[in-house]
Amino acid sequence: MANEVKQLSIVGLMGILLVCLFQGGNTYLSPAIATIASALNMAPGTVAQIGTTPGIFSIISGLLVGRFAGTAVKYKTFLIFGLLITSIGGSCSVLFPLWPVILFSRMCVGFGVGIFFALPPALIMKY
Repeated sequence: MANEVKQLSIVGLMGILLVCLFQGGNTYLSPAIATIASALNMAPGTVAQIGTTPGIFSIISGLLVGRFAGTAVKYKTFLIFGLLITSIGGSCSVLFPLWPVILFSRMCVGFGVGIFFALPPALIMKY
C-alpha cells in the first residue's frame, strides 16, 4: 500500500485551474505603464523600473516555490501567501502614492505572480 495513488477530486482540479488564471496578473498593468508615465511626466528610466521589477521578483519567487513547495511548505500555504502578498502588497500604492511604495507594490505583485506561475506545474506533477 506504499505506492497508493491519490485521486484528485473535481474541486481540486478546479482549484489548480483557477490558480492558472492568476498567472497573467503581472501583464495586466504592463501595457498601461507607458500611458500612466506619460500622463505623470515620468522619466524613461523610472518607467523601465516599474515595468521590469515584477519580472525579476517573479523569477526569484518561482525558484523558491519550486524548491520548497510540497516538501518544506505545503502547497496551500504557498497559495494563500501568494494571494495575500499580491492583494495587500499590490494595493499599497493606492493608499500611499509615493515612488518607493509604488516600487514595493510592483515587487509584491511580481513575487505573488511568481508563486502562481510555479504552483500549477508542481501540483500537476504531484497528481
